[in-house]
Amino acid sequence: MSRLNEKDLELLQTGQTVNLSAVENAYYGGEFTTNPNDSVEVLIYDTNDNLIETSIVESSDYSIENGSVKLKTGTVIRKMGFDRGRYRIKYNFLRKKAGSFETILVDGSNQVYNGPFHVMENGYIMKGEEHVDGAERLFLKENKYIIHEISPSRNEVRIIGQNIDDKKYIDDLFYSGKQRKRETVDFNVNFVTSNPGGTANELKDSLVLQASSDVPTQYLNGLLFIKDAVIQKEIFEVIPDPTQVPLNEIIGEPIQARWVISDTTGAPLSGGNIDAVNDSWKQFSPSEVSVEELRGIFEPDDKSVRDIPFPSPIFVRPSQVKLKSISTKPSEDTLVRYTWTLSGRDFTKSGNINNFITPGNNDAGIVEAGGIGNTQYVEESTSGSEITVKLDGSNTEVGVTLKIEAKLKDGVTDAVSEVYLPAILRTKKQ
Repeated sequence: MSRLNEKDLELLQTGQTVNLSAVENAYYGGEFTTNPNDSVEVLIYDTNDNLIETSIVESSDYSIENGSVKLKTGTVIRKMGFDRGRYRIKYNFLRKKAGSFETILVDGSNQVYNGPFHVMENGYIMKGEEHVDGAERLFLKENKYIIHEISPSRNEVRIIGQNIDDKKYIDDLFYSGKQRKRETVDFNVNFVTSNPGGTANELKDSLVLQASSDVPTQYLNGLLFIKDAVIQKEIFEVIPDPTQVPLNEIIGEPIQARWVISDTTGAPLSGGNIDAVNDSWKQFSPSEVSVEELRGIFEPDDKSVRDIPFPSPIFVRPSQVKLKSISTKPSEDTLVRYTWTLSGRDFTKSGNINNFITPGNNDAGIVEAGGIGNTQYVEESTSGSEITVKLDGSNTEVGVTLKIEAKLKDGVTDAVSEVYLPAILRTKKQ
């Protein structure tokens, strides 16, 4: 039963229900009586429904059993001084948002006073257990707020505070209209796993933040900010977005060789599409077909078939193009061996095979390995690899192979990945 009149009740009715037994409803602070702001109000009426007295039930006079509140009504009304008679008892189950049913003492500066006091014969309340000359007078106030204004539609109420200079009193009023409140609490948390000693992938699925048992239940399902926390190292696999080409190498498992064209300032473009090169590794994922078998398919030596799987760029000779590894490797500090190899074919103006891109010819080479005629370069690094390919032949199709080898955590096993992109760098017929 509401103590509001029917008109006010209709205006304030929202149609929403607050279920204080639902712990998952973090906004309302969890299950009833687990929140320190919960209380049970008792109202005593006579048999004609006239309100006689109200009070707050002591916590020892009720309990929660199987989701229901069990109250010791006889004990409650006897404590209020009602030993005999017929009464109607009603209870309100309340969760305080601001203020309280209590009274407080403030001094002349409107600061809340919690120390000893005494009452004079004239009713004045003074500081101290006994009266002395010059004792400061205290003032009794209700720990409540004032209805300052009601809108003409009676749909809105403006609440203001009394002249009480107390941070909690002011903050409670401020946060009463907020859905979230930030508080500083002191309890311990630990990162624990149901699979201790597991791999990074296994830990990822079992690692949880476990709070100590002294965490108040009103904070369940809230947002936790750990002060001065620092991420020392990420151990989780970073899965690349298949719609994006990364700019640098990725940490994760399994390892995967990939590369992109990183610089074409020294390579005048005649046709084709550089973006097709930087997307091509998506189509050449690990396969059961070896690189040697793929080279035999795309670089046959018995005919002049030109099978170009990508709209690869066509450069004007001579050109210099930089290639950069964007491979996936086990960790940032893993030493990786990068082996870059150029292959392919050079054609005559009529379209017949002139020669193959092999060590010693004059069509292409890796600058870091010595330039034209040097078609393989090996580098060991923990920070990636980038090479410069010089293209000097006319009407050539150059394939690029990148092989990466890394030691796994056991220090013995080699993790190997290799990718071959055929006819990925071409030069204009001149």
